Amino acid sequence: MKTLILLRHAKSSWDHTELADHDRPLGPRGERASLVMGRYMVQAGLLPDLILCSTAQRATDTCALVISQWPESPPIEYDRDIYLSGDRLIRQRISKVDGAIGTLLVVGHNPDLQNLTVALAAGNNAPLKKQARERFPTGALAVVRFEVDEWPAILASQGTLCELTVPRSLV
Repeated sequence: MKTLILLRHAKSSWDHTELADHDRPLGPRGERASLVMGRYMVQAGLLPDLILCSTAQRATDTCALVISQWPESPPIEYDRDIYLSGDRLIRQRISKVDGAIGTLLVVGHNPDLQNLTVALAAGNNAPLKKQARERFPTGALAVVRFEVDEWPAILASQGTLCELTVPRSLV
């Protein structure tokens, strides 16, 4: 079994309009939400073996704050292609992950993560899939489990959307 965790970056700051989109940091609300989500992931047993993270500042900030709440940090691969590249490219990147990795966390952006969640989720949890389709806010975390042995198998399969959690529901 493989577990894929998709985490949309937390709320970013719009205080510095001169910054390129890629360079926008988190705002105070996003910082708080990232810490809350990090603690939640520990409590829920959702600690990954590997993290793939967008290189955008708000994604790397989210990742760093989430990890700061964990007992130890797994390896992190920063990948520019996760920054607004489309859900198909992210799915292809996931398919290249080593088979020894059981749980993978991807920290990225919308609409890519929302579209990926909906595309990967089979119809076996219709209410969660509907929720993901309608709303995938900043800081949202989706957990999709696959009955496969290797990551390339997710290119042609759908998994079970087990969870969709938003920071607001945790405070």
